[in-house]
Amino acid sequence: MSERPAWVANTIADKVLSLVRAKKRIKALETALAEAAGDVEEYSQYLGEYLVKKWDVEADVARYRALAEGGEIPEEPAEIDAQ
Repeated sequence: MSERPAWVANTIADKVLSLVRAKKRIKALETALAEAAGDVEEYSQYLGEYLVKKWDVEADVARYRALAEGGEIPEEPAEIDAQ
Protein backbone atom coordinates (compact mmCIF):
# COMPACT_ATOMS: atom_id res chain seq x y z
CA MET A 1 0.00 0.00 0.00
CA SER A 2 1.47 3.34 -1.03
CA GLU A 3 1.44 6.38 1.18
CA ARG A 4 -0.73 9.32 0.29
CA PRO A 5 1.01 12.49 -0.76
CA ALA A 6 1.11 15.12 1.98
CA TRP A 7 -1.26 17.43 0.09
CA VAL A 8 -3.90 14.68 -0.03
CA ALA A 9 -3.60 14.00 3.70
CA ASN A 10 -3.79 17.74 4.41
CA THR A 11 -6.85 18.11 2.18
CA ILE A 12 -8.59 15.23 3.95
CA ALA A 13 -7.69 16.66 7.36
CA ASP A 14 -9.01 20.08 6.31
CA LYS A 15 -12.29 18.55 5.15
CA VAL A 16 -12.68 16.62 8.41
CA LEU A 17 -11.99 19.75 10.46
CA SER A 18 -14.50 21.68 8.35
CA LEU A 19 -17.12 19.02 9.02
CA VAL A 20 -16.41 19.08 12.76
CA ARG A 21 -16.72 22.87 12.80
CA ALA A 22 -19.93 22.70 10.78
CA LYS A 23 -21.43 20.15 13.20
CA LYS A 24 -20.55 22.39 16.16
CA ARG A 25 -22.09 25.38 14.39
CA ILE A 26 -25.25 23.40 13.62
CA LYS A 27 -25.55 22.36 17.27
CA ALA A 28 -25.11 25.97 18.40
CA LEU A 29 -27.77 27.14 15.93
CA GLU A 30 -30.16 24.38 17.02
CA THR A 31 -29.69 25.43 20.64
CA ALA A 32 -30.28 29.09 19.76
CA LEU A 33 -33.40 28.20 17.77
CA ALA A 34 -34.80 26.15 20.66
CA GLU A 35 -34.19 29.08 23.02
CA ALA A 36 -35.81 31.49 20.56
CA ALA A 37 -38.86 29.22 20.30
CA GLY A 38 -39.17 29.34 24.08
CA ASP A 39 -38.86 33.12 24.00
CA VAL A 40 -41.55 33.44 21.32
CA GLU A 41 -43.84 31.20 23.34
CA GLU A 42 -43.16 33.17 26.51
CA TYR A 43 -43.62 36.58 24.87
CA SER A 44 -46.82 35.44 23.16
CA GLN A 45 -48.42 35.27 26.60
CA TYR A 46 -48.46 39.06 26.52
CA LEU A 47 -50.44 39.09 23.26
CA GLY A 48 -54.16 38.83 23.22
CA GLU A 49 -55.72 35.50 22.33
CA TYR A 50 -56.91 36.99 19.04
CA LEU A 51 -53.37 37.85 17.92
CA VAL A 52 -51.94 34.51 19.04
CA LYS A 53 -54.53 32.74 16.89
CA LYS A 54 -54.28 35.21 14.01
CA TRP A 55 -50.51 34.78 13.77
CA ASP A 56 -50.72 31.05 14.62
CA VAL A 57 -47.97 31.44 17.21
CA GLU A 58 -48.40 27.87 18.52
CA ALA A 59 -47.73 26.41 15.06
CA ASP A 60 -44.66 28.61 14.64
CA VAL A 61 -43.27 27.55 18.01
CA ALA A 62 -43.92 23.89 17.20
CA ARG A 63 -42.16 24.26 13.83
CA TYR A 64 -39.16 26.03 15.41
CA ARG A 65 -38.84 23.33 18.06
CA ALA A 66 -39.08 20.56 15.46
CA LEU A 67 -36.33 22.22 13.42
CA ALA A 68 -34.19 22.67 16.53
CA GLU A 69 -34.53 18.96 17.22
CA GLY A 70 -33.28 18.04 13.75
CA GLY A 71 -36.54 18.09 11.85
CA GLU A 72 -36.75 18.62 8.12
CA ILE A 73 -36.19 22.10 6.77
CA PRO A 74 -38.95 23.18 4.40
CA GLU A 75 -37.85 23.25 0.76
CA GLU A 76 -39.00 26.81 0.30
CA PRO A 77 -38.58 29.40 3.03
CA ALA A 78 -41.76 30.77 4.52
CA GLU A 79 -42.84 34.06 3.08
CA ILE A 80 -42.24 37.01 5.34
CA ASP A 81 -44.79 39.77 5.51
CA ALA A 82 -42.96 43.04 4.88
CA GLN A 83 -45.44 45.27 6.62
